[in-house]
This record gives sequence, structure tokens and C-alpha cells, in this order.
Amino acid sequence: MPTFRERQELAKQFSSDVARMQRCLETAGFHSTIDQVVRARADYSDSLCATWLASPDDDTELLETLLKHRPSSEMAIGPNIWRTH
Repeated sequence: MPTFRERQELAKQFSSDVARMQRCLETAGFHSTIDQVVRARADYSDSLCATWLASPDDDTELLETLLKHRPSSEMAIGPNIWRTH
């Protein structure tokens, strides 16, 4: 798992991906911070021995991946991804 500083760099480097991920989550009724989105995507990429994998074109597939790899309550500082509707 990348450090906080590394996650900040990933968020900058892949800002359009991160924005799309947040929009996907928001549309589905989930609120998330940029760091939570980056952690989820980094966890997914790490699980496949990659630094950062390209996002799928399908928003449903992207949402499923993000929800599956969202930070656990034990690892997250502050609230996890919250359901808003």
C-alpha cells in the first residue's frame, strides 16, 4: 500500500481517473475522499502486482472494484466511504 505522500502523488498524476472514480461513487450514493478513492484503486492495483491500473470503461465495473477494495474501518483514518442515499 502506498504511503500518504505516494497517494497524494498518485492523486495528482491520475487526477482525471480519481475525479471519475469519485463521480461514480457519488452517483451510486457513496461519499468518499480523494485519499479513500486512491487507496481503493491502489489496493486493487497492488492485488494484481501493479502500481496503477487503467480504469475500466464501464462505470458499473469501476464502482464494483472501488467498493470491493475500499479501505477497511481498521485501516481508515476517519470515516469510510459513506452511503448518502
